[in-house]
Amino acid sequence: MPRFSASQRRRLLAVARATLINRLVHGMSPADAVFAALTDAHLLGDAGVGQPFDAVLNADGACFVTLWSGKQRTLRGCRGEFAAHQPLPLVRSVAQMTLAAALDDPRFTPLTASDVRQVRIEISVLTPPAPVQISDIKIGKHGLLIVHGSHRGLLLPEVPIEHHLSLDQFLAALCDKAHLPADAWRDPASSLLAFETEAWEEE
Repeated sequence: MPRFSASQRRRLLAVARATLINRLVHGMSPADAVFAALTDAHLLGDAGVGQPFDAVLNADGACFVTLWSGKQRTLRGCRGEFAAHQPLPLVRSVAQMTLAAALDDPRFTPLTASDVRQVRIEISVLTPPAPVQISDIKIGKHGLLIVHGSHRGLLLPEVPIEHHLSLDQFLAALCDKAHLPADAWRDPASSLLAFETEAWEEE
């Protein structure tokens, strides 16, 4: 059963979109862009008229935000975290990861004001990662995290679907993401964890 209602999904997407506009179009500082987006959405703890306090959206949560561009859904940026920390309410995590995806993904040039209308925002909220046996991994259901010393790599559940990867290929890609040998997941010194996501995007 979905954790988030249609209304909650819309509110989180609205926060992400408003944060982008505040930063890139209106030129606000990152902190002010986030604060304004959360204030306008009545998600700073004060419910606001007609908006009851939403404990789910204000609970600690970890997420990834992905930005897609054009009809071909070209990846334009993706940033996130695998575990909530600080602690950080989910709504604030969504806002901050939206800015990170737009401006701090080293694979892409930062977005500009002219890019804002062209990108589509996708939000993926993660369950806490837990140790997993290889035989229990289900392609399309589980995302994976590998930890080996100071090396960490994470791939979301949709990655093997979008790239038509087998389980072995998925594991090899995970190791590559962590800058490890392709079979590092077999190393007893490596920790392999799985998580699930609830993901949705703008229409």
